[in-house]
Order: sequence, then C-alpha cells, then structure tokens
Amino acid sequence: MINLGTWPGTVSFCYDFGHIQTSYNSSECWNEYYGVASQEYTIWKNSPICIKRIEQVSNSSTCPSGYVKCYTGVCAKGTDCGITEIHFESSARTDPGWFSTQQNSTYVNYRKDVGVMPISTFAIVHGQPTPCLNPYEYGVQNNYAAIKSSANGCGRYGDFSGVTQLDNDLSTSIISAQSWGSYPMGLPEFSEQVGSGGQQGYLMAIPRLDINNLSPCLTFNLQAFVDGADSLHSSRKVTTGFIITIIVLLGIATCGSGCAFASKDRDKTARIFFWVTGCIAFLIAILTIPSAVVTANMNSDIATFQTELSSVTNSKCFVDTDAQQIFTDFVDTAAVADKVILLWKGYTIGCWVSVVVVGITLFFVKNYKV
Repeated sequence: MINLGTWPGTVSFCYDFGHIQTSYNSSECWNEYYGVASQEYTIWKNSPICIKRIEQVSNSSTCPSGYVKCYTGVCAKGTDCGITEIHFESSARTDPGWFSTQQNSTYVNYRKDVGVMPISTFAIVHGQPTPCLNPYEYGVQNNYAAIKSSANGCGRYGDFSGVTQLDNDLSTSIISAQSWGSYPMGLPEFSEQVGSGGQQGYLMAIPRLDINNLSPCLTFNLQAFVDGADSLHSSRKVTTGFIITIIVLLGIATCGSGCAFASKDRDKTARIFFWVTGCIAFLIAILTIPSAVVTANMNSDIATFQTELSSVTNSKCFVDTDAQQIFTDFVDTAAVADKVILLWKGYTIGCWVSVVVVGITLFFVKNYKV
C-alpha cells in the first residue's frame, strides 16, 4: 500500500449563526471546531493500491552485471524494467507487450517497455489532473473555508509533466473512502463546498523525472540532496529561534532604559538598569556561541556535497526546467546559509569583544572612583 498524496487538514474555526469563521475569539464562540491534522490518501475506490518497486536502480550508461538497461542512463536490477504504461479497464488487453491482472471487476493492464520512462509513483489530486512538483501545493480546486492550505494552483515549480490520468471519481467519494474520511465529511458545509459543481478527483500515474545522460547527473547522490534539504530546513528553524530570543532580550533592555529615564530616583534606577542590561548583554553573548556552532554543524552536511550539487546545476541534469529550478534554488539557498554562518561568527566575536571592553571599562571606572 502506497501513499497517494496528502489532504492538508483544517484549522480551528467557529461555526456560529451558520458561518465558518477562522478568525474568532474562542471564549465568545458557542460552536467551536478544532483543527484536523493532515492525512495521507491510501485508498482508491475502496481499495488500497499495492505496488512492488524495482529492487534497485543504477543511473549508468553501461549497466553493471545483474542489471538490465531500461532507459538511457537507467538500469534496473534483475531482468524486468518498471511499468511504463498502466490503465484501469473493464477487460484485459491481450495484444503483445501487455500484461493484465484482475482486481474485482477491474482489469489493471500495463506494459514494461524498454526505452520508455517508467512510472515512479501515483497520486490523488482534485479539481484538475495536475499533480504539483511541490508536495505542499495543490492544483486549482474547491477550497473548504477552513482548509489549512488553500489550493490555488501549482506555484514556482509547476506540475509534473508526462502524467497519465488513470481514473476519476467525485472528490467527496474519494475522501469518504479514506479511513480518516468520516470526520472531515462531518464538518459543517464540508461536503457542499468540496463537492460543489460535482468536483472530480483524479488518480494520476507520474513518470520518473528524465535526466540527461551526463556523468555528474548519473552519479549524483539524490539522498544526499534530500538530507541536505532537511539540514537547511532545520538550520533555518534553529537560527530563527535564536534570533527571536535575542530580539526579546534586546526588547527587555530597551524597555528598561525607558523606565530608567522616567524614574524619579534616577541614580538608583540607573544602577539597577545598568547591571540588568549588563547581564542581558552577557546572556546574549553566551547565546551567540551555540547558535554559531549549531548552524555551522548543520550546514557542514551540505558543504560535503555542495561541489557535486553545483556540477548538477551547471550540467542542467533535469530535462524538465521546473525540476531543474529546484536544484538552482537549493544552491542559492545554501549559499545564503553559508553567509548566515559567517554573520553568526562575526556577531559572536563582536558581542564578546563588547563584553570584554565594557568589563574592563567598568573595572577601571570603579577603581578610579575608589
């Protein structure tokens, strides 16, 4: 059983007076519905879709021993290539090159042609038969008023090319068939809004992305790219957390300075404020150390294959320009992440130099007064 895509879930909303309100005061709402987490599609017309993946694929112009050449630069382990064409039909196809298996009253007819790009996965989409390259985007469709992620069409990276529509069904029927479907279908106005106009959902077959037959493209470790993307995402979250903490501490110091100037006993208040501000400055200086170390460690995973990634970008490995744009954007983002590391290091050094200078100054001022 495979994952056929994601339903984004809903946000919390208030349903008073027959209207869905996603911006509301919970204490004033009589009929509140809590958000529903995102869920995975696994069922099509009351049946799961089970597949057997090729055991191993080698991206190579010359296939190693024990592999069969299926497509330019693509070798599959064993003697069979992947499925290249598939249809759900009412009868079996018996022409040469066709295979058939029966599932209830439906025949799954498929081919395994050499020299044709194989199917890599399946997906359920709604509204339009256009699965987006970005898994967090959705093609134009009816949006539920409280949906967590609005479906307004594929964005910067567009949609998969060369897809095949295998089957279609009512969107409401597709959601109802899922193990988790009963809850969203029971939400106020859900079936009416999603099913408006008899909206259809589609089961799509998505082919493998075509790559150019060039050495950097065939030897590139895609898993390293995925791991690097995760590291970039984690680095951004950690950096954001440290920045917010530092901004809050600076805000406290700023508010304290305002109170010090407004106080009647300015000398006493100033002394207290001075020591509190000094402690905050020292705390900020301490925080800069782990932030610099953590971001540097996270980005070290990217640095290990950044040269290889650049060669993939320069070689324009992906035939699909939208898919190639993902790598180009990743390289640009990784370059920004490197600059952020340098900024953290510079900020850390600056903070500690400031703390030392202020400390030495206070020491001499205190001794001078004495």
